[in-house]
Amino acid sequence: MTSDAVLKRELKRHSKGFLSVCEVSRKTQKEQGYNICWTKGKKKTVLSHECSGKHGCILLPECKKSSLQFGTMHTHPNPGNSLPSPGDIMSAWDRDEEAFCVCDAGNRKTEIKDLKSDPYLSTELKELIIQSQKDKMRCYKLNQNPNIKTIFQIEYPKDQLEMILDAEKHPGKDKIYQVIYRVKK
Repeated sequence: MTSDAVLKRELKRHSKGFLSVCEVSRKTQKEQGYNICWTKGKKKTVLSHECSGKHGCILLPECKKSSLQFGTMHTHPNPGNSLPSPGDIMSAWDRDEEAFCVCDAGNRKTEIKDLKSDPYLSTELKELIIQSQKDKMRCYKLNQNPNIKTIFQIEYPKDQLEMILDAEKHPGKDKIYQVIYRVKK
């Protein structure tokens, strides 16, 4: 495992590139993303396999054989927020990503109204989504405890959202993830 300081340094180094992809996504309202790869020996971070589409970016192909998967970055255009979805978390665990980033590429005018009228989301979760919109981008490091991963995998989607809510409201190493880097709006 890579230290949080090294992960944060590498994510910060590429944040301008992340934010430019986020702006394209905001304009097109299509999800954008790419892999973040390390060359062998972790001497250089490279970006590869950019993609565009609806929900397709968390299913990016692997990094080239000459490099190692470090993480992914993708956008959430609608509804725009920088929170990970249960699918984002499962995909990152399945790929053994050291970190993954989610960029808010939303259109505020329509989303807040749509979000508030969504009957399937709890008031607490709606508030959390609105709160997350203060960050342009967040990068996450997942808890590698196999017990936490198993519990998350077998929970119903509503309970998975509650685990995300818990990680946001009560941060700590015993939660499903930690925010290791963020860019404020």
